[in-house]
Amino acid sequence: MELPTTAPATARPRQATCGGQTENMLWRLRLALSAGPDWPALRAGPRVGPSGVAGALVGRGSMDRRTQAEIDAAVAELSSLALAGDVSGALDVVDRVIKVASGSTFVWAQLQARLLHAAMDDPRMPSELLAALIDRFRWAEPISALGRFHPDLRSRVASRLAAAQTWYDDLKAASRRLDDAGAAARLALRPPGRPIDPKTLSPGVLRALRGHIAGARRYGPLLGGQIDPEATERLAQTVRAEPAPADPLAYVSIAGSRLPDGARWAIALSAMYTVAQRGTDATLAPFAPPWPARSLTILRDYWGIDANTPEALRIQTIGRLEWLLNEGDRGDPHCAEPGDPEAPIDLLAWDLARAAMTVRHAFLAESLTEAEAWGYLLAIAAKAQESFESWRDFGDRYRRGRIRWSNAPHDRFDDILAFLLDDSRSPWRSLPWRLRLGEDNVRGAAAEDPAGRWTDALRASWRRHSRLRTQVAVLIVVALAVGGWLAFREWRAKPVALAPAPTVAVSPRADPPDDPTSARSEFARIQVVFVAAADGVRAQFRLPPVLHPLADFRYGVDHAVPDRALTPKLLETAIKGMPQALDLPVGAHFLTIQARLDTGATSPIRRFDVPPDLLRRR
Repeated sequence: MELPTTAPATARPRQATCGGQTENMLWRLRLALSAGPDWPALRAGPRVGPSGVAGALVGRGSMDRRTQAEIDAAVAELSSLALAGDVSGALDVVDRVIKVASGSTFVWAQLQARLLHAAMDDPRMPSELLAALIDRFRWAEPISALGRFHPDLRSRVASRLAAAQTWYDDLKAASRRLDDAGAAARLALRPPGRPIDPKTLSPGVLRALRGHIAGARRYGPLLGGQIDPEATERLAQTVRAEPAPADPLAYVSIAGSRLPDGARWAIALSAMYTVAQRGTDATLAPFAPPWPARSLTILRDYWGIDANTPEALRIQTIGRLEWLLNEGDRGDPHCAEPGDPEAPIDLLAWDLARAAMTVRHAFLAESLTEAEAWGYLLAIAAKAQESFESWRDFGDRYRRGRIRWSNAPHDRFDDILAFLLDDSRSPWRSLPWRLRLGEDNVRGAAAEDPAGRWTDALRASWRRHSRLRTQVAVLIVVALAVGGWLAFREWRAKPVALAPAPTVAVSPRADPPDDPTSARSEFARIQVVFVAAADGVRAQFRLPPVLHPLADFRYGVDHAVPDRALTPKLLETAIKGMPQALDLPVGAHFLTIQARLDTGATSPIRRFDVPPDLLRRR
């Protein structure tokens, strides 16, 4: 039950006359009766208590040392139990400490402020604890002890509750889409009663589902039962498959790097991603040998950098980097509600580490020149050095920022960060934090020649795989044995019948659209590959829409007007509303498609003719 928070009227001035003294004594008696347990504190005179995070006054009164010590011990015990996952035990501590604060409104308000800081300032705290405290102390209501004495903290609670409702509304809106994100949102809203085989889900659905599960863990307990926590944990078991653990030394400590110390320092800001993605820190390019396709895939999947022209790709890349440097997730209320003093610093480390790795991927994908990449790395390194005290400070803040973003207290990055912070062979331990950074030492020098990359990669691969020599020897022996056996059976080579390559049929286009990124233009780029099958022809679709998902997709076989809708099975595997393949019956001569675009308009009908050689083959 909420304790009374009504404050007495302002004290009247003491009278100089005897009658005034009598009147004053009567007034003080009435004041004592109305103040209740707060009378000893008020009698001591108006004393301003400590301030909140934003400087708001917390009331008038005082707290003796014994009470302060009991509250401190209780909050420390509560934090320890909650971080260990024992939320019910933490709430038992709350019930016990409430009795300590039941005698004073001032102490009551101080206790609530301490509990709220414990539940919200540490991103590792489970959301169930915050939800239980909001319900117990009625923090969601505008009139409460927290709202009166700590309006800044009350606004933080309101912001977190508003963010939870916004997340839920966005999830419901996403569930109406026909793409991978929509399928994942439907699973998060209505999880099945039994575990799901992850092999039945596409990579896009799995990726989107991980984000929805993180949101459900962070905001679900604050939504009053609209999200089932047990069903969320069943979904979490579905996507919990993690890659095999990697040896960090095999990637961040490749010998023979010719980079200056400043360049190695700047690259080391992204060392956690180097290990997670099994790359290299010996060169500016994150992979050795260089694999531009992998960097392009990462830029597309994680940052939406997917333009068709080099110049547009460069503009998108610079936009993402400028956002990470100047705004980032530290300005996102979903990661840090206003008034949280720790969140901006935590999320700055999170943003800078991602920015450093994005620069390296952009260089390998040729959306940034080498000079531009080193320039951005110098800016990122300088900002990190002036914002944090040490590698440990940077690493701890990065971990807390990652938790704020993903709401996953434990993941594989914990082991990587433990290595980087504690192992003497880590680059974070070998490079001093206060290393001088400048244009003369944050650059690639002559170490970036392609020949050096290949030799470094071969030497490093040979060193980091301890059984490589044995495996190569076994492969050679097996190859010689199989080759000798085949040569013994086949004295002369036999002609090999090569299967004809599939023919790509592209419908003729009309006048090119004015806007290449429009929904109509994306529909016009769709291609179809016809491949002969045992019972007909398979039509495989290429170039699905990227920005504009299709709705109400229709197709027709030997019909000028599409008259068939996609089956539920085809909808489950569709990409942006477009099926991956269609099976055409024997004798089919052409395929027509049409769809309703996300703008509400209906696309033109496109026709794809089956190649004549496939018709003759049947």
